[in-house]
Amino acid sequence: MRTKTALAKHGPRPAAGAPISGMKTLTVNGAERSLEAATVAGMVEEMGLPEPLVLVEHNGLALRKPEWESTPIRDGDRIEILRISAGG
Repeated sequence: MRTKTALAKHGPRPAAGAPISGMKTLTVNGAERSLEAATVAGMVEEMGLPEPLVLVEHNGLALRKPEWESTPIRDGDRIEILRISAGG
């Protein structure tokens, strides 16, 4: 448990698994990128990607769209984004 002095100086610790606010450096499709998003859904929005046409892999795990909102983004995460396109 943190002491009163530590709490006053640093504030409470985020809950385990809680998204961390502020700028994060991620690896997106092999390139470093800085983003402020707290969740995968926020990242897709911040990057201006068309949700219906995007597949996201977060740290090696393919995510379903309903999981985007509850999947936190943390500094150092590895993201792979695939855009779906139709054609022949």
